[in-house]
Amino acid sequence: MVLRTFICCILAIITAVSPAALQANAASDNQTSSKAEYPVTGNAVEGLENFEIQLTGLLQARAVPGATVAIAKNGRLVYARGFGWSNIEDKIAMQPDVLFRIASISKAITAVATMRLVQEGKLGLDQHAFEILNELKPCVIEPKGIDPRIFQITVRNLLHMTAGWNRTHTGDPMFKPIVDYASFHCSPTLRADSVAIIRYWMGKQLDFDPGSSYAYSNLCYAVLEQIIKKASGQRYSEYVRKNILLPCGITDMRLGHTRELAERETRYYPFPGQEYSNSYFPNVKGLVPLQYGGDFSLEALSGAAGWIGSSVDLVRLISTIGGDRNGKSPISAASFKTMLTCPDVPYWKHRTEYFGMGFEVLPIEDSKGTGYVFWRIGSFPGSMAFVVHSDDGMAWAFEVNSRPQSQMEFLNEIRTLINDTVKSQKSWPDVDLFERYK
Repeated sequence: MVLRTFICCILAIITAVSPAALQANAASDNQTSSKAEYPVTGNAVEGLENFEIQLTGLLQARAVPGATVAIAKNGRLVYARGFGWSNIEDKIAMQPDVLFRIASISKAITAVATMRLVQEGKLGLDQHAFEILNELKPCVIEPKGIDPRIFQITVRNLLHMTAGWNRTHTGDPMFKPIVDYASFHCSPTLRADSVAIIRYWMGKQLDFDPGSSYAYSNLCYAVLEQIIKKASGQRYSEYVRKNILLPCGITDMRLGHTRELAERETRYYPFPGQEYSNSYFPNVKGLVPLQYGGDFSLEALSGAAGWIGSSVDLVRLISTIGGDRNGKSPISAASFKTMLTCPDVPYWKHRTEYFGMGFEVLPIEDSKGTGYVFWRIGSFPGSMAFVVHSDDGMAWAFEVNSRPQSQMEFLNEIRTLINDTVKSQKSWPDVDLFERYK
């Protein structure tokens, strides 16, 4: 039913809708495009007219109902606009500060929180993770039992994703069908949280020696979530909110939910023809959309992929920790440099880009020394997000409320379009819109 409604509404987007109706759905302090079939909200910037035409065409060609884009220069928010619809059924236009699932961009938040605890002297990068979490007992269901190498994993290994888990070989612990196994065997409620998932994987064999290689891992950041909770003596979300987000001036970001939307959170839509699946939740019967319980539980992904936020706040976060907003960063410049330093593992030898702590990183050598471009991608069925900070003080982010079938093609298209636009724009307004979207 949801898919049929979505397809009908996409067809409706292509047809004309009255400008008056669009104006009624946009905030009164925003400008709404006269291009009635696809509203654009927020203040226009001279010189970006062609960019917005191209972006709108790209979104429509990929059947993406809505998107937001935010751009900052030297710590000032100079561009923030919404495109299309946050709710196509009710024809609610997308606003620049609508909240989206940011998926794996959450790992950057968890990494910063971990480094803050290191700064505070409550954690050491070379502490052994499961000595810190000594109260967690493995949930052993395999004949081989516990792999003793698991007790060699350090906080640094978790941040670098060099702990020894490789989802290519043994599956991703956070998504179906693997997450169902942890739910069934290790959760008394049959709903896996991060603790049940960690206990399940503590009873499995590692794929490589800790610290010897790299493999992208959601599980590493689920373990860090629990370490942050243990080291701080607070709930993970509360420590992050008080010590990372609020110092950056971010008040709207929060942990999301799989089946319920927060106030001002967009709806999420499948691509046309996307499959349905049995629900992860045992009390929900029948087939459901992947983005609403058919593929994952957002509640089990807090430290790895559980946050929701706006493009504006993604840019606010990355500009602040990148040092563009003087005196506001929750971590020191030295701590942040540690986050961006290449891990000392053979996997990254002779590669120009690498995964540091929470971010992908590209070092830039010039006459001034070493600078960095750092970024993070987030992707779920029904949503995608991207945020990047360049070595020249520019930062930008986009979010969309549908993940196209050819997701990597779409990501490269939109990323190239925005990046080329940012580089070619001659001048930016002498404003700072962060206060407007506080």
